[in-house]
Amino acid sequence: MLKIIYGISDKTSDCPFYIDFYQKEKDALVALEKQMDYARMEFGMSELYISGYKVFHKERVIFSVDKFKLK
Repeated sequence: MLKIIYGISDKTSDCPFYIDFYQKEKDALVALEKQMDYARMEFGMSELYISGYKVFHKERVIFSVDKFKLK
């Protein structure tokens, strides 16, 4: 049976990494919004916005939800 998981990718540095993984897409999107809120508070990034499955700062993607198929 094919299983799908969703990972939250942090792309704020030169080396992207995954913060967490979720079984449900809606949970991953909630976590994406939380990451955006944390970045606003911690780093003063007030110009953040979500478009689809990505969080942008100006024109740069800094967080995203990535979909993976597990076998």
